[in-house]
Amino acid sequence: PASFEAARALYDSRKPAEAQDAFEKLAAAKPKNPDVNYYLGQLANRRNDPDKAVAYLAKAVAAAPTVGRYHHALGDAYGRAAQKASVFSQFGLAKKCVASYQRDVELEPANIDFRRSLFEYYRQAPGLVGGGMDKAAAEAAVIKKIDAFLGRIVFATLYLAEKKYDRALAEFEEVLQTSPDDYASLYQVGKIAAVSGQFLDRGLASLRRCLEL
Repeated sequence: PASFEAARALYDSRKPAEAQDAFEKLAAAKPKNPDVNYYLGQLANRRNDPDKAVAYLAKAVAAAPTVGRYHHALGDAYGRAAQKASVFSQFGLAKKCVASYQRDVELEPANIDFRRSLFEYYRQAPGLVGGGMDKAAAEAAVIKKIDAFLGRIVFATLYLAEKKYDRALAEFEEVLQTSPDDYASLYQVGKIAAVSGQFLDRGLASLRRCLEL
């Protein structure tokens, strides 16, 4: 079979059919190899085949239970499976999704991608399956300690969902008070205006300034 590096290069080059064939050949030789199963799972995630993704990624987690990215990808697969499942199956799959996200955060607490997935789960899922805006806010606070600007974005996302538009805008106005040409903050002000339908003059002026910059 092709080398692992060659198979991964096909994956990174967005050649899914060729990558699938290469990784399947590697899996035939080493069926329990966690990295091979991880990439086969990710390919299944990309083509929206969550059942196969769960099967491959569960093998990766079983073989290497302390690798955060395996748990994260498995959480993605469970989430996709829940979206396609019957009402009776959604509860269990959703619980497995959040458990996987919680585990990857335990393993890599400073990983922003992992924490953002957990934040989005908490924000969107009902309390019956472990979600809740209070949990999302707590996760946003942790994110803000790791990455201040991304923290502002996730807090603004919460405020927009709750129609607290003034508070969403305030996250970035605070930056602009000391750095009036901060491009990222200007863009976010424009985005908040577009999403909320509020502060349209302020949003338009901010986006015009972005174009000038």
